[in-house]
Amino acid sequence: MTASPKVQAVETKRQIPASSAFRALSILGDAWTLRILQDAFRGVRNFSEWQRTFGISKGVLANRLARLVEAGVFVKNANRPGMWIEYRLTEKGLDLWSVLLSIWAWQRKWEPDPKEQRSRLVHLNCGKSIRPICSCSHCRRELTAFSTRPEPGRGAGSDDRLPARYLRQSIVVRHSKDESGINTDAAKVFGDRWTSQLVGGAFLGLRRFSDFEKKLGISPYILADRLEELLQLGVFECRAAQPGMLRRTYHLTQKGLDTYPVILQFLRWGDRWLAGDAGPPLYVIHIPCGHAVEPILTCSHCGQDLERKTVRLY
Repeated sequence: MTASPKVQAVETKRQIPASSAFRALSILGDAWTLRILQDAFRGVRNFSEWQRTFGISKGVLANRLARLVEAGVFVKNANRPGMWIEYRLTEKGLDLWSVLLSIWAWQRKWEPDPKEQRSRLVHLNCGKSIRPICSCSHCRRELTAFSTRPEPGRGAGSDDRLPARYLRQSIVVRHSKDESGINTDAAKVFGDRWTSQLVGGAFLGLRRFSDFEKKLGISPYILADRLEELLQLGVFECRAAQPGMLRRTYHLTQKGLDTYPVILQFLRWGDRWLAGDAGPPLYVIHIPCGHAVEPILTCSHCGQDLERKTVRLY
């Protein structure tokens, strides 16, 4: 039995191009989730510790922890009967260290701390305060949006757009006062799945309102809200499509272009943990060496590869 044209149109609208980065953002693109993960890497393990650390409500915390357990990022563990349940990072969760470190590096560059109280990153191998550089694992050159190009991967195709509950939650969260307790540009850009998807879409060449709406499956209301947010943050700038025309196009500023290492880390994590047997939906080719990008973080001082156990924030 063939579906009616109306039903087919609805089904088509619910499909968006497959992307490992967008799959990762469906799990991680939430300000509370990122903050929970940041504290997990600092050693926080149980429910009460998270509540004490940043005053999150029990309902919100329980919801986010349950999602992270379901996604395989945390595992619940009780050593003995009657002991507090601990949430420990799995290998999949520990692999997020490079995502969080890349967000930290972007924040440090674009959100100066007037009191100079922000943490510094020390590479234990060379003993220096450093910044992480997103580099090509093959030729070891720094990766930028201008030195790479996307190509369809063997897992290319379509994914279902996010369920309606995420659309409703997204509207509620954005219009709540400091829902995450973090009023920073980094939280606004990376702590919202829709904002991050718009930035990722811009790296893929999306420019017009209608392109974002069609390719990413975002409702016009949410899309208009997030585009305005990105303009206010200085991540996007608006230009006339042609001189004298009212139609506008959206372009990444330098602040926006500098989010590229974070997007690459979302993509890398999604390729590793969410691509499945089909493989990556997208390959990013490093133009200078011609190889598919496997981004690594290297030390700005000694050039060595950074590993989770060889860096420390002070």
